[in-house]
Amino acid sequence: MNKNSGQTLYYFLVFVLLLIISFAMMLNIAKLIRDRMIMQNEIDNIALSIANHKARTMNFVGACNYLIGSLLGLGTKPELIQIPTYTTEAVAAFPYGDYRGASGNQALDRDVAFLKNAVEAIQKAQDAALISHLVYQNALMAKYAGGDHKLIIFPTALATRENARKYFGLKRNSKGIKYLKTVNNQTSPLPHIVYNPFPLKDVLDKLGSALASTLKKVGIDPEEKIMNVLNLPGSALKEKVHAESEYSWYITDENFSDQKIQAALIKIPKDEDKPLFAKLLGIDFPSISAFSAAAIYNTQGTMFPSEESDIIGKTDTEVLLLGITAAQYGIFSAEMLSKDPTPYKVLSIVTLAYLAVRVLERTVKYQGGDGNWVETSPIAAYKEAKFGGWNAHLIPYKSRDLGDK
Repeated sequence: MNKNSGQTLYYFLVFVLLLIISFAMMLNIAKLIRDRMIMQNEIDNIALSIANHKARTMNFVGACNYLIGSLLGLGTKPELIQIPTYTTEAVAAFPYGDYRGASGNQALDRDVAFLKNAVEAIQKAQDAALISHLVYQNALMAKYAGGDHKLIIFPTALATRENARKYFGLKRNSKGIKYLKTVNNQTSPLPHIVYNPFPLKDVLDKLGSALASTLKKVGIDPEEKIMNVLNLPGSALKEKVHAESEYSWYITDENFSDQKIQAALIKIPKDEDKPLFAKLLGIDFPSISAFSAAAIYNTQGTMFPSEESDIIGKTDTEVLLLGITAAQYGIFSAEMLSKDPTPYKVLSIVTLAYLAVRVLERTVKYQGGDGNWVETSPIAAYKEAKFGGWNAHLIPYKSRDLGDK
């Protein structure tokens, strides 16, 4: 073999070797790109799945807020005229109260106890839903633990009630709920008047405040001299409380605006996962990372009040309940008028006038006056945002939040 033939063979072998190396590098790079694309699709699905789960949880908790408000709205103000209550300051019996055959002035609290138990059951369902979302996230991370990939989700936390509330940016309204006992005043079904042992309390409160103001002007301290007498234990002028709850529905807190989920999927190559010609080329596959982020949104509003309040909001059944109340007292008045027109005509006028004043007070003060229902009541907040609903979508990922985790 001459010198030229030897050089040709040498160059040919070098060319073949370079071709093989290039082909191996192309396959290795193609594998990295393929793995990276698969991981990106996977982490996008994970982030969007978490956000969808969170959105469904928000819709459920918001609907439960509305249900709590609606249930409380079925209760009545603790007065002789049974109109629906609109605050949690005083929630008495259902309309028409308890229909058990009771003789005069027998204390009844079955309806109020049912209201309380129903509201607390819904509150527990809300907390369970919030916690279940953190359980869902932690289960996803546990699924990848010990495998070829490591999944990181931010934010996440241990599945506890307090952690879940902080994660969603929600907190309980601390205004609380006061459930009042009731008294069955008669056995007649029309009207079946059931009221708190302290009827017309707000009227007496106003009279008491006026009296206190007058006494202070003449140098008498009503707290020490007179007003405390009215609040002695067992006093007929003291509200009979069945139970008090410390919290009511959920409202937003300062963390609510940040509803972003970030996720990272990291593949760490193992010893058996080697590139082609790894020993010849002296290379190893690098770790591969894929990142994604998603967020939940509602174009119509938050679905939750933003301020603490005892205002329930206007329920869908309120007009019906007010109509039934008016009809009830109308029938009662007509029945009494047929027997003895003179005294019951006055009673009828006073009763219906008082009912009208109460309805007007509600309309002016809590709907068109100084109260913003969307910000303060669970029913109004839910109604505003329910048609938007909470949904989820992918958003640009920012590494500054997840990078330190």
